[in-house]
Amino acid sequence: MESIYVFDQTGRSLLNFSSLPAPSVDEVVSLVLKKPTGSLVELTPSQLAFRHRYGTLDFVVPCSTLVQPMAVEAFVDQLIRCLEAYFDGKLTAQLIESNASTIMQLLYEMVDAGQPRITEPDILKGLVPTKSLLDSLWSSSRQTAPAWNLRWRRQGITHTKNQIFIDLVESLHVVVSSQTKNKRKQPKAMTGSAYYSTTATISSRPLVCRVRGQVKINCLLTGDPRVSLQLGRASGPNALFTSIAFHSSVDSTQWESRGNISFTPPDGPSMIAEYSLDISDPGLVNAELLRNVGADRNEFEVRVSTSMDTTVEHIQGLQVVVNFPQSTRNIKELRLTTGDLATSTPKKACWSFGAKTPVGWNATFRGQASSEDEPVQPLYATVSYRAIGRVPSKLAISGLSIQNQLFQERPYRGVRYQTLVDNFSIR
Repeated sequence: MESIYVFDQTGRSLLNFSSLPAPSVDEVVSLVLKKPTGSLVELTPSQLAFRHRYGTLDFVVPCSTLVQPMAVEAFVDQLIRCLEAYFDGKLTAQLIESNASTIMQLLYEMVDAGQPRITEPDILKGLVPTKSLLDSLWSSSRQTAPAWNLRWRRQGITHTKNQIFIDLVESLHVVVSSQTKNKRKQPKAMTGSAYYSTTATISSRPLVCRVRGQVKINCLLTGDPRVSLQLGRASGPNALFTSIAFHSSVDSTQWESRGNISFTPPDGPSMIAEYSLDISDPGLVNAELLRNVGADRNEFEVRVSTSMDTTVEHIQGLQVVVNFPQSTRNIKELRLTTGDLATSTPKKACWSFGAKTPVGWNATFRGQASSEDEPVQPLYATVSYRAIGRVPSKLAISGLSIQNQLFQERPYRGVRYQTLVDNFSIR
């Protein structure tokens, strides 16, 4: 979610909150408010806007086309519930306009780099005190209390054990072209040749290989520490990000001048940065789909392999799903080197390898599929898996420093790299 707008019934803007680069108010009015409520409106090929009507108010949320519309709708519903609980009543244009600064503070707590963060009304009341409580606190402490301008972090935080944990999480979107052989028959005598092989290596350069990454932290540090992260490639040149967005705590000048992510972190879990970049190699797992193979060109073959990597112990939950046309009536297994094959429906074959698959490994599935009167070939295949130990972009936390005057001992620091793949297709 890039931003949140609230308009009254005349189209006048009451609130404009942005967590990422977003369209202007004029664009939203012209493109969205003229459409029916509850609809999704395309702003750009990669950007949608969701409109939600509440009484005489319109809530408009621009977001990426990769975001599920139901997730945006659920967040807006929860936002309204939180505001109703905070202000103890129904929302009106006058209430929104007169309390815009307070609502902005609430949204800074609720949304972190475009992602929902804290959506519980009771927690929000503790983080952003109501006006009556602020008045009493101000009258009792304005003479002695110093200014505190970190809206994302409470003052006076203490922890028995000073720890910080960092997760670098990347999801991978890959599209690979399948291999289709001509249907011209080869002489059957060739199948017995010593030079004939069903496992010859075929190079399939990805048509699309895109990474979406997140830098997540869980900060359990006393006081108001200053954390500095160095994010770069473990080897080779620095990654060229196609886009990158930071939590409001990050000093963007440090990133632009030195490539450091420097910030005073929120207490507890939060997402500090979100980025995307294009790469050339999916890395840990490669897969191929071959059509029209075999002596009569009526078979198909799926190959999957894992690369050697000293930072990864195994691949978790590896699965390949082969999808067939609607007319398919039968899928026949001819050769299966390993794994479990399930064909519960005639239009899909699920090839699974259990909880752990070793690195430096490969497997092959060859089969035939047919409709009522003729052979058919797969439409496409999808691959999904998880891995801990490295990320596809080969980014790494190359440096981490913590400055804090309230504790002298070196805090415990843990870094974990995770790969999540559920959008790897061979077409």
